[in-house]
Amino acid sequence: MNPIKAPVLGASALQARFAALSTLLKDCAPLWRPEPRQNLWPHWLQTLSGIQNALEALGAEQILAIDSDLTAQVQLLEPFIPQAAQIPDLCAVPRWPSNPGLEAPAERALRGVPGRKRDQIEAFAQSSWADTAPRLLDWCAGKGHLARTLAVSAGRPVLCVEREARLCRLGRGMAIEARAQVQFQTYDVFEPDVEGLLAPDVFAVALHACGGLHRRLLKLVGSSGAAGLALAPCCYHLFEPDTYQPLSLAGASVDMPLTRAQVRLCLQESVVGAARDVRARLRGLAWRLGAEALMSELLDHSLPVGKVPGKRLRLPFGDFVQTILAERDLVLPQSADWDRWETLGWQRAEHVQRLELVRHLFRRPLELWLVLDRALFLQEQGLETHLGIFCTRSTTPRNLLLQARR
Repeated sequence: MNPIKAPVLGASALQARFAALSTLLKDCAPLWRPEPRQNLWPHWLQTLSGIQNALEALGAEQILAIDSDLTAQVQLLEPFIPQAAQIPDLCAVPRWPSNPGLEAPAERALRGVPGRKRDQIEAFAQSSWADTAPRLLDWCAGKGHLARTLAVSAGRPVLCVEREARLCRLGRGMAIEARAQVQFQTYDVFEPDVEGLLAPDVFAVALHACGGLHRRLLKLVGSSGAAGLALAPCCYHLFEPDTYQPLSLAGASVDMPLTRAQVRLCLQESVVGAARDVRARLRGLAWRLGAEALMSELLDHSLPVGKVPGKRLRLPFGDFVQTILAERDLVLPQSADWDRWETLGWQRAEHVQRLELVRHLFRRPLELWLVLDRALFLQEQGLETHLGIFCTRSTTPRNLLLQARR
């Protein structure tokens, strides 16, 4: 492949952006570290004069619209948080151009793949450096949708590594039908001998491999001598310890400890779904908060209510709370005014939504900081490393593509 001429981030730009984001996140930590659900009255409500009135003036539809629009968030919050003005530039990442060495994906490679997932695969494949090496390795490949696409468009054989045997069986059948040079190997990527798959003539690809899974790949590529990788990370908190451990020396030098819950902040963004789905998510929050308030006041029980099965949220509020009480062997000393506690839950949920507008201002800066930590690690291992986006946010919010090669 030729040297990169596209305006994607590379070399010193990665280091400069990482340093600037580190300063922003450290300076503004009191605004994004506290979780609103656990702290309904954060200190900044008192210290940032006027921000509470501005948030309370927003209607439900405004909150949803602003929460999904970084520009609108900045316009709302810059009068109270001057650093907000820096965020659009700090989060600006150029888009990867299409790789001219790759053919357009053939229809047979993507037959049966649903719409948005198909768009993600096509965009990733066309942006990738898949023609860097003679062989490709699809890391945590699932059914091998990406592998089939790259086998056809790059004209390379692809080995899929996947832990679930069922997915491997399905993927083999789909590869045969697509006439793609794809093989599957059932493998737990945490096994020590997986390093042998990353030979110098292998380029690894991973589309939305979760937390510890893609960290494992990064470390192996760095140590094994593999040709390089193309990685779109996702779910940074999964398969990870309770406290974030930076990969790069630059990351380790930043005094910014992160809990798993804080790392999850950058994932609290999704493409806006149907109105009923948005309402269901808010109802789940309202009912958990209402149940917590009831148990705290009437039973002096302060353990939070975690994620619950969706079918429970279709129960009447009183029945929902009774299932929580039964699980915890709790009995109310008197009959409860369910309407009162449900109303309080909705009020608190709407209050939390407003507080989250401030916290969510730092979602993308934190995600970019995490990905740059990975990019700088690869640089430190001697790989040429670049970062760009491979698709629009409407296709997937997890649209950062990190590529590196020797």
